[in-house]
Amino acid sequence: MSIAAGIVMAIVGVNKLATFLVFSWLSFMGCLMFFRAFTLTFPKADHRRYAYMLFFLPSLIFWTADVSKESLMVLAGGLMAYGAAKFLARKRGGFRIGRPRSVHRSLRSTERNSCSSWLASSWP
Repeated sequence: MSIAAGIVMAIVGVNKLATFLVFSWLSFMGCLMFFRAFTLTFPKADHRRYAYMLFFLPSLIFWTADVSKESLMVLAGGLMAYGAAKFLARKRGGFRIGRPRSVHRSLRSTERNSCSSWLASSWP
C-alpha cells in the first residue's frame, strides 16, 4: 500500500472495491490523455486503430488498475504527453519549458551575460 492508497481510502472508506475503482478510473484517464495527445499530434492518422490498441490492450487498463503507483504513473504520463502535444501543436494550455520571463528580467545584466557566455561555450 502507498500514501496514495491511504488518501483514497480516507476519502472512500476502507473498501477495496471502491479503492480499485478509483485507481482504475485514474488509469483510464491516463490512457484517455494518451489518446487525446495522439489525436492532437497526428490528426490524419487512424484514430480508431490506436484507440483499439490503447483501450483494449489488457496491459494498460488491467494491470494498472491495481492499488499501486502504476495507475498514478499512467495518469502522470498521459497528462505529460497531452501537455507536450498541446505545446508542440502551439495550442493554448500546454506547458512551457524554461524559465519564466519574470525571472529573466529580475537577473542582473552581468548574470545574464555570464549565463549566455557559459551556454555558448558549452554548446557542442
